[in-house]
Amino acid sequence: MIVGVPAVPPPPLEGQGGRHMRPGEPSTPSGLHLLIPATPVHARAPAEERAVNRQRAFEETRRPHDCSGFRITEQGRKGDFAMSTMITRRVRFRGDATRLWIAVALVFALAFALLAASVRPAVAEQAAPTGVSVEQGQGFATVSWDVVEGATEYQIERTPLDGDEPAGPGEVVGVWFPNRHLGPPPEGNPTGDLTFADSGFVLGDRYQWRVRAVMDDTEGEWSEPVAGGTQEPVGPEEFRTGFELSDGQEWTTHEDEVEVVEAIAAASDRVRLDTIGETYEGRPMQLATVGFPEAPDADQIADSPSVFIMCTIHGAERSGREACMILLRELAFSDDERVTDILSQATVLINPTANPDGQSIARRTNTAGQDLNRDSLLLRHPETFPLAEAIRDYEPELIVDAHEKGGGPDTDPSWPRSQIINEELVSLAQNDLVIGRLFGDGNQAGWSMRPYTGWANNNWEAWHHNMAGMKNALGTLLETARATPASRPAEGNVGGFDQPGSQPRRVYTHLWSLHTLLDYHHENLSTIEDVLAVSEAANTANQGPVYVDGAYAPPYDPPFSRVEPFTVELDPFCGYRLSGEQYQVRDSGTLIGPLAGQEWTSATVEDRLAAHGVEVEDVGAGIVQVPLAQPLRPLLPYVLDPELDTAVRPIGTPNLGMVDAVRLDDRRATVVVGDVDSGVPNRVDDVNCSINDLIADEQAWPAHGRFLMHVDGVVRELVADGLIDRREAAAIRRAAAESDV
Repeated sequence: MIVGVPAVPPPPLEGQGGRHMRPGEPSTPSGLHLLIPATPVHARAPAEERAVNRQRAFEETRRPHDCSGFRITEQGRKGDFAMSTMITRRVRFRGDATRLWIAVALVFALAFALLAASVRPAVAEQAAPTGVSVEQGQGFATVSWDVVEGATEYQIERTPLDGDEPAGPGEVVGVWFPNRHLGPPPEGNPTGDLTFADSGFVLGDRYQWRVRAVMDDTEGEWSEPVAGGTQEPVGPEEFRTGFELSDGQEWTTHEDEVEVVEAIAAASDRVRLDTIGETYEGRPMQLATVGFPEAPDADQIADSPSVFIMCTIHGAERSGREACMILLRELAFSDDERVTDILSQATVLINPTANPDGQSIARRTNTAGQDLNRDSLLLRHPETFPLAEAIRDYEPELIVDAHEKGGGPDTDPSWPRSQIINEELVSLAQNDLVIGRLFGDGNQAGWSMRPYTGWANNNWEAWHHNMAGMKNALGTLLETARATPASRPAEGNVGGFDQPGSQPRRVYTHLWSLHTLLDYHHENLSTIEDVLAVSEAANTANQGPVYVDGAYAPPYDPPFSRVEPFTVELDPFCGYRLSGEQYQVRDSGTLIGPLAGQEWTSATVEDRLAAHGVEVEDVGAGIVQVPLAQPLRPLLPYVLDPELDTAVRPIGTPNLGMVDAVRLDDRRATVVVGDVDSGVPNRVDDVNCSINDLIADEQAWPAHGRFLMHVDGVVRELVADGLIDRREAAAIRRAAAESDV
């Protein structure tokens, strides 16, 4: 520091009502000229920066500074700060007053320099964190420590070791922020243990970790290091993926994926591998069934507990499939009691890649240009159709869908939110499974976690985890961020879609989540089954409003995402009716990529409803009706209702609605057949079907006689159910005969 001779007391230090001046700033009005390093005296800059600052200060002293007749030409040092020690006088003193003024000024300058230097020791007095420990997980290490009073953040350093000696420089791999983890509702205040999940190292190598506190941008001293060896990949080495063999730097190719999965199935009695479909480009849709001591037969799975895991339905989001393959290998070969207990109770179904064509070239969509996570209801494509059939046949209690996003926390899961889904199911998925278990365990493991924020009016109802709720299953969306530069500086942020430095963390975040979800299912199966039974019974009863859009409000205030408004909310009604032509409708379009220009054609509405497991009643002459009173009630409006294309539907091609079926909600006072009033009261049964709803007089019949046969069948059932008597039955038959239907 270079101090000129002040005419008045010096300005206050930073934090005392003033600020430090920077080199090159003009002198104060008093004539004081203060030159200091770029780093304020109360902050410790890195060593290289401090050296640069010292050199800058030294060079400043070699230039003349005119300060009321004095020329300062030499410097000394106090710590890292330069101050004047020698003054060459080149002026003539004129009178005792001048000499007195100079003496006072010199004393004041010395006092000011000592005061500035006294600020520096505060950094050294800042306590280093204590209680540092490191617990090894699969692909990550949980670093934890005790609180340092006043700390505003913490930095985590990792250093590679050769034995117990450093094998390279240490690197700050993590920054713990107080707002990294969203707390439980209703306040949703940021919270979190002092833990950090470090990932991105070479599995099996040895490292040491240190932690230091930061107070108001001032870095404290490092803690004592804690050393440890990291875990090797779990399972036989010959079944490792390309991702693992490259230490997380490369994704496994499609060809290697098929080879690894087939090899695991061939080597383990616990695994059965089925090809459930084939993509437009001819790649297999694979489903691995895992059980203990051996994989169960297909017809046994529906009568026992199961978990269904699908990964990488967006082809460019590859970390999920890597986690799925690693999980498959562990389940296939591990003798750990936890693993065998899980498999003894439940079957685990794993679809490693739900979009093989897109994954092969890192493309979000399939070869039809379709976002497959908007096709779980319509089932227009060869990837989503067999997934729906498998879910129909195996009836899993939990469906998991693994994804990636651009930026955000380490992982931000979500749950079913459509308002038409049973409230108890949504509550269990939201409060107990995601916020309770995933958030709670994630906090302890050191992952930063917040709910997924991508909900909006973009046909999210067709996302697979929301579809799960419509099918009386718990659904969980897993997202992991490609870039978290503030909290994970060592991963880098190269821009563009992918972030190579974050690949290991993304994979092992997903792997941790999948393990946690399997544990939750295993430990809470009885509760899950009870809630799902309540949901199915409520759907079958067909009571309560029918929502054609809208979502349950998020449990945080302010909400973490947009809440889609309700625009179509209906009283419960009977169901939908489709003409023979509607029942056979197929969708079609044009393929892209290597098949550009070729046409794709979907299965018929009949086949797609059957793939879901929807109950359909044959009316006659190809006409069918779909009652709402069935387990899949929540799904039906989103594939059949004529009011789906509302003002809040998205820009672009709709991804909801197979056909605009006839909504069966006739509440006229009397039974009217065609244009003939029978005079019979239009009674409504206990599942909200009126007599008018059951008579298909709005359809085009091939002959009047076929229509009369249909009416006769309806009337017979109404008499048997006690809804009408024989006299009323005769009146309805007469009205049908007189009608022009």
